[in-house]
Amino acid sequence: MYTKKENIRLKDIAENLGLSIGTVQRALNNKGGYSKETQERIIEEAKKLGYITNPAASALRRTPTVIGVVLPHQNGDRRFFFNDIWKGIQQAEAELAIQNVHLFKFETEYGKEQFENLMKIPKLRGVITHAFPEPEINKLLEKFREKSIPVFSVDGDCDKNRETCGYTLLTQNQGSLAADIFCNIIGDRSGTIILLAGNKKKERQQLRSLEFCSAIAEYSNSINILEFYLSEKKNETAKMVRKALDTFDNILGIYAVSAIETMIMCRILKESGLSGKITAIGTDVFPELLQYYKDGTLTASTFQNPIQQGYLAVKMMAQSIISPSDKESVYTIPASAVFRSTAPDFCR
Repeated sequence: MYTKKENIRLKDIAENLGLSIGTVQRALNNKGGYSKETQERIIEEAKKLGYITNPAASALRRTPTVIGVVLPHQNGDRRFFFNDIWKGIQQAEAELAIQNVHLFKFETEYGKEQFENLMKIPKLRGVITHAFPEPEINKLLEKFREKSIPVFSVDGDCDKNRETCGYTLLTQNQGSLAADIFCNIIGDRSGTIILLAGNKKKERQQLRSLEFCSAIAEYSNSINILEFYLSEKKNETAKMVRKALDTFDNILGIYAVSAIETMIMCRILKESGLSGKITAIGTDVFPELLQYYKDGTLTASTFQNPIQQGYLAVKMMAQSIISPSDKESVYTIPASAVFRSTAPDFCR
């Protein structure tokens, strides 16, 4: 908002520029309905006449922007991803307080009841969630969309979820990045790479596996990829990996496409005395990986920046509500390659 100085009125700015008072008011409060050039002219004239920017006062007068957040709890294996997602959300929430943005946050295992509770919140303007695969959840999300309440997914695991959510945040090229690391390390050697290919129901994990296999195939036709999918019983996955390490000769390395499998891989290699003897590339986790970087068990990992994902989800949702636009609804951020020397930086 702009505050008056020496009885300067909106009418004065409007008359000087030959514009309506409504246009001037919208431009000074960033409400839309004008060109960028017009807004720049209005702001310049406001400064010239003595109006002073006061964002805090403007926010206090603005109707509160209420956003609901429904995400899994941070316990068990989910902590590898959602602990940092929640950190990012809290960071963005603190920054947006001055803009009168309020979050109603629910941590849940399933989510149906929490979404129903969100429906009861007065003046709800948006919802942030992730890819709940349950059909009942998607039906509830569709109800929000029917009421013109946008839905933002921080983890678009399935096509159905992307169709239901108006905004989706994705991390790209983790599988391709892992393949690049492998190819630079193994050179022109031939042999076998064990691929811990994740959960068949998780689209993003399967995409990483496909990216990895495609990139390795382009690099060399003398590398065999042995795929294992994540079993519901993690000890079964561990048994399969141990058997493969004992059975196959010339194992070049292992790539794990999920945080759960990364921890399984690291423990097996360390227990088998293979730390530092084969290339091992993981996905996400932190700070639990530091010990495996230090002893050479883990060569590298790809990281999808969950703190940044949580932060951007809130900021983008708030921006889309406060200043609507026709910008792309699917946002992407690049994956990072993490090595022993840089690993501590990803724990801060």
